[in-house]
Amino acid sequence: MRPSEWVSLLALLFIALGVRAQTEVGPSRHVDPGPADDRVLWRKDDIKGYGVSHADARQMAFQVASQELLSYLEKNRTPISWLPSLEYLESRRIVREIEQKKQPEGSYTEVTVRVELTEEKYKELLERDRLNRVEVRQVWWMRFLAGIVALLAVTAIYFRLEEITRGYYSRRLRVALVVCFALVGLGWWLIL
Repeated sequence: MRPSEWVSLLALLFIALGVRAQTEVGPSRHVDPGPADDRVLWRKDDIKGYGVSHADARQMAFQVASQELLSYLEKNRTPISWLPSLEYLESRRIVREIEQKKQPEGSYTEVTVRVELTEEKYKELLERDRLNRVEVRQVWWMRFLAGIVALLAVTAIYFRLEEITRGYYSRRLRVALVVCFALVGLGWWLIL
């Protein structure tokens, strides 16, 4: 077998391994937890945010509440690497606005929010965190395999050109090969 055929077979092997690894991760097996458990694991009622407008005060209160929730999880439960957005926390009713006060002089608004984490919402957070970690891992492997395929493609092209030119341009082709390897390596380093 010619070297270019070996390189092609090796590239095909890496692509097949990448496709197999991606299909193995796939969707998780959902286990029915039974009846919903609304037991409150943690609650904090007096988180305040201040701002010139209601939207600013609300944004600040939600950010503080998000940080309080993450620090609670880090200290008392399984810490999560995924940072939930403020919209997610509000849509899942983990953080809720309970009070708004406009100061008499009208200079600022105060918003009070409540953070309430139940067993069911905690399980949802853990599942979203797991899916986020799987996605990050898949992207990393995709980039790694793309770099390997690029290196193998450059090598295959080199061998093919070497065969076509019958060795007359060997020195130039080797310089071009080293430059291409350097470019692929630089691109790989930048994306990983």
